[in-house]
Amino acid sequence: MPRKLSTIAPDWWDYTTLDDALIEEAARLTPEAMAGLSREGFRVVFYDTLEDFYLAEALEYITAWRQATPDNPVGICGPIGPTEQLPLVARIVNELGLCLKSAHFWGMDEWYLDGKEAPITHPLSFERADRELCFSRIRAELAIPDANLHFPKADLAAYTASWRGVRCAVMQGGQGDTKHWAFNDPVRRIGAYQDAPPSPAEYRKLGTRVVDLHPVTLAQNARTSGGGNIALVPTRALTVGPVETWQAEKVSIWQAGAHDSPFGQRLTTLMIGKRSGDDFERVDVQAGVGLVQNRVGWFQHGHLEHFVALFFAAGKPFVDRAGSEGAGDFQLVHFLVKISVVIYGIELFSVFEPGLQRGADEVCVAYAGNFHRILEGEEQPCARPGVRFHSEYVDAIE
Repeated sequence: MPRKLSTIAPDWWDYTTLDDALIEEAARLTPEAMAGLSREGFRVVFYDTLEDFYLAEALEYITAWRQATPDNPVGICGPIGPTEQLPLVARIVNELGLCLKSAHFWGMDEWYLDGKEAPITHPLSFERADRELCFSRIRAELAIPDANLHFPKADLAAYTASWRGVRCAVMQGGQGDTKHWAFNDPVRRIGAYQDAPPSPAEYRKLGTRVVDLHPVTLAQNARTSGGGNIALVPTRALTVGPVETWQAEKVSIWQAGAHDSPFGQRLTTLMIGKRSGDDFERVDVQAGVGLVQNRVGWFQHGHLEHFVALFFAAGKPFVDRAGSEGAGDFQLVHFLVKISVVIYGIELFSVFEPGLQRGADEVCVAYAGNFHRILEGEEQPCARPGVRFHSEYVDAIE
């Protein structure tokens, strides 16, 4: 039976093309039921406050970088969204006097304009945000060498090569309205993908590349970063791919309620927890989901706010353990939701050692938020706390 058309953008694939029964099951999930979906390889975590949520996210940077030595460089791949953890990272590094000379950082994505990456002067530049919110705030004697800061460029060679010989301890991120991880958006329904989205096998072969952005992603970024001005948002971007994602030892997705919806959080948790989706029965990882409690009624009334789920174009999560022991793939995870979708290298991402010799040891996804912009205060407080969510995936072998 052919998949239905998207109710958002009929010319594209996205999660609205999934089976109605799956959508309805996700919508019915309570916070208690979500926590109950934890299993070996997948963990759901709740945070009581935004402060605790963002501090936990920031500490993933510190934990990763403390492992770095001259003969064993270690890094983290991080997103722009959320960004609240970045100033905390800089503050902790300075307070601890943590030397980062052997540490690395990979930017997850960047806008693509006129055949090249957006310049750092662009108002929406991700590299600019990373530098201004974090790296420029770290004391010079402690700072990561500029050569160890890796941001996607139109010439992909240097960025792709930077993943070799350096251990990525964590790939961290948030989840978008389309359930994407980084800018791994659902694809258009054209050509070979007119009747079906890319298969998991096809998706796993994708590395860092230029992508077209789903209309929902454009609207989301206009809302969260462009003051609502969609015309300001580029329609294409550079994004890290599944190939690099699977080189990480842990993938985590953090959602504080500013990017995805409560329904998205539920859908991610359900699909990861029950291994829904193509070949999901082959997943053998640990993941965790974290939720931050907040005095808002959206969760109580069944309004799912911002959950992270990494769905690739088909809106289907996937992790594969084919290959060498411990090898893994994360298909939808922008799950890394510590749902730091962290789903296997996902809270939804999976992590491997350089050279794709093994799968991610952990994936996480984290969420914390509601539709009422929790960072600016709740508009509809109620007696029952809402929830911020975070999930993690960890390779069961290690």
